[in-house]
Amino acid sequence: MADFVGDEGEGVKGSVSPAPETHERRKISFSSEVGGGGGGSEADGGLKTPGSSRSGGGGGGDASPMLSPLSEFGEEVDGSHPELMRCASDESTMSLAGIIEELGALMEKANAGLPFDERRLDELIKAQEENPEYQAQLQAEHDAWRASVDSFLVESLLITRTFVPLHIFTSDHEALLVDGLSAELSKRILKKQCLWLVRMSTEEIARLHEADLTGRFNPTGEMLDVVEMAAIYCSLPDRFCNDRLGKKIAWRDQIETVLRKMLNEREKNVLPKGKVRAPAYGDLERGPISNVYSTREVEVVSSEGSQGPRRSFQEVCRRHSINRKRASTTSTALYNPDADPDA
Repeated sequence: MADFVGDEGEGVKGSVSPAPETHERRKISFSSEVGGGGGGSEADGGLKTPGSSRSGGGGGGDASPMLSPLSEFGEEVDGSHPELMRCASDESTMSLAGIIEELGALMEKANAGLPFDERRLDELIKAQEENPEYQAQLQAEHDAWRASVDSFLVESLLITRTFVPLHIFTSDHEALLVDGLSAELSKRILKKQCLWLVRMSTEEIARLHEADLTGRFNPTGEMLDVVEMAAIYCSLPDRFCNDRLGKKIAWRDQIETVLRKMLNEREKNVLPKGKVRAPAYGDLERGPISNVYSTREVEVVSSEGSQGPRRSFQEVCRRHSINRKRASTTSTALYNPDADPDA
């Protein structure tokens, strides 16, 4: 039985248990805009905006005027300050067509070598990324792509599991040879630990620390073939635990970007032969492992402070060092009012 470090210091103990896989994609939900009807409540998903309780129809009570832009900072903004007016304007209120049109005009100037407003360009790019209509288009495009390749992803996952046994986490070279793998394949699977992800459940992967995902389990720099990359991508969860900075989602998106490029090159027959299928597999379409539906079931043991950042090795040593304990003992003796002064 192998012990691993889970997300943010969580201990992970492994055991074998069949667990059918599910492959779902994260859905993006968008909050509806809040109208002038007094604002919504937390129970019905409404949002409270500055001034929503002071104005709007049907709310009852005295309605005070809405604050003008930047009035919270102690000054009113009028037409004599066009730059402040533009900064105060909400870019999200622009239509997607308007954003694209203005972006196109700026890009034409840039491509022609003419001067253009770089700050405005950055504002428009950000506004486009945050635009709900644009995000919905991206999600629809992603869902269509995923549906078109889903059968290949699932097939690649099952094929890869015929080469990666369930006990890979505790296996060595000799054990894989006993399983029926060739010496070259055994070396490849032991060296490229990112392939072990196909034998982890989505719950376990979601709890892995970001340092492990971007380090030992990162497939983007391992020269994998398209079948291996698709199998790993198919194993990934829709959501991750303790991903406040979004580094885990960014890691998964990077894998998707690489996979998309490989699939496009394969469709155009320009994908290198070694990336169509690694030479270590030879002519084998499937491996000797028959169990292709089981993943390692883990027990996650949370410790105090596990939600915080992982402490460094030096910090742990300082906390448990002999010198620190001696200093603590001496300090206690010096300031202990009950201590015998003649002792």
